[in-house]
Parts: sequence; C-alpha cells; structure tokens
Amino acid sequence: MALNLDNSFWNNAFANAVGTIIAASITGAFGFFLFDPLRQWVYKNNPRFARILLKILDFIYQPVLWISAFFIFQAMIFFNIYRYWSVIATSVILLRFYFSSKSEVKTYPSRSSQFSDGFHKLTDINKNWEMITGKASLDEDKGNPRPSLHLTVADPPQATNTFLILKEIATERGVIECDFFLDQGALLNIVFMCDKAGHNWHMARYDSRGGTTDGLLIKDGGKGNNWRFNNMSTARSSAGSWYRAKIEFSSERARMFKNGELVAEVTNPKIFGKHIGLFNECANVSVDNFKYSAL
Repeated sequence: MALNLDNSFWNNAFANAVGTIIAASITGAFGFFLFDPLRQWVYKNNPRFARILLKILDFIYQPVLWISAFFIFQAMIFFNIYRYWSVIATSVILLRFYFSSKSEVKTYPSRSSQFSDGFHKLTDINKNWEMITGKASLDEDKGNPRPSLHLTVADPPQATNTFLILKEIATERGVIECDFFLDQGALLNIVFMCDKAGHNWHMARYDSRGGTTDGLLIKDGGKGNNWRFNNMSTARSSAGSWYRAKIEFSSERARMFKNGELVAEVTNPKIFGKHIGLFNECANVSVDNFKYSAL
C-alpha cells in the first residue's frame, strides 16, 4: 500500500515540528527555573519523602525506559492519538537526553552505581581522571598495597596543585572513600558537589599543618583561591601516617570521617554541581583505594 504524502501530511508534519519546538521551550524553562529549586526544597524540608522520590526517579530515569517511551509517543503522534500531549512528552524526552549529553552526567545515577580505583597503572589514571591542574603520577614507594596515586606540588605552585576530577561519576549524593598519606605540611582536599565550569564546590580537608585542623570548607566565589571554612573540627591529621577518609554527601547533609570517626558535618549543603575529585596543597600527598558508591 503506497503512502499518500499529500499537502495535508506535510502540513501536519510541519505543525508537529513547530509544536515540538514550542513545547520544548516551555518545558525547558520549567525545568530550569522551577524544577531544581523545588527539588532542593523537598530535600530540605522532608528528607524522608525525598528518599522515596529518589527511588522513583532512579527507575524513571533509566535510559531504556526513556528510549521506549520516545518511540511510543512518536507512534501516537503519527496515528493522531493524543497528539498534543504526545508532542509535549516527546519534547521532554529530547530535552532530557540533550542536557544529559551536554553536561556528560547521569542526572540520577542508579543506587548500584559505584567506582573504584587502586591506582595500579598510570594509563588507568589518565583514563579515569581529568587533570584540572598539576600532574599526577604513581608513587611506587607508598600504597596499600603499592603503588598509589601521587599528588605533587605544581611547578609553578598553584592553589589546587594537582587537581583531579573523576570522569565516570557525576552525582549530587554518594559516599567517597580513600586511603591517604600526607607528607610533612601537606593537606588533602576531597571535593564534592563540584561545579567544574563555575569553580565552586564543597571539600573535606585533612590537614597536617601546625595550627590548622581538619574540617569542611566551601568554595562559592567562582574562579580563584576563595574557599572558606564551613565547619572545622578540633582534629588534626599527622604527616607520615596512613588514614582512611570517608565523605557522605547529599542535599540533606555532608559528613566527613577519618578512620571511622566523625570529624565534621553540615546540613543542607548547597548543590553547585555533580562532579567529585581531590587535590593537594602545600606538599605532596599519596592516595590509594579510592571508592565511590551511591548513597
């Protein structure tokens, strides 16, 4: 049976295209201006409901489900079944995939999402991590077991020295763990909720300098060395010893641990972005057995 591609067909196709553009603009504006502030408000005021909401979003944001829905709604448009609502639904799906690919993130990663790196090969470091500043290497003399990631002082020195951002995971909540070893006078910053482009983030600092302590800091002033204390503890890390760091973070609260003991916490941290990473200051730091897991 031959298809009748008359003027009516092309008029309908053009109308669908225009409708898709208009609906995409409307839904995009809603998502940008209303949805994200509303979601953060829910997390702040009702964490229990927020966790239930996250489980639902874990399911509905699966790519296979969205691809299937896309073709179903396309068929409904073709056969003129709830065409108006199908156009809006298709627009939402296209926007979702566009923004996800644009920012190269998983908007709501599965709770089974995890990543680990034992830093055995330099090629794996280059594959898994993006170097923002400095140059990472392998420390063949230290590790649990050896080797480990070596964060060195940049030449010339920079505020972030060797700064690495994890490529595989982008999320607003999760658990970060790693072993670390501080050289004399060094400190390690573990970064989370990071807006890489805007240069804003939260960070858990483990500090071996005299007169300073471990704690949580915030950087919200854009590009430059403008981080400030958020909640500092009375604990201090010592140079020359291995520690196990753990950071739990979400829009409800962020907590940092050292060797299983709570060091500091803050509630309702502002979500700047979805990247996580680490960098050293003042002296060299060795890191091993890095792990991210969903919260």
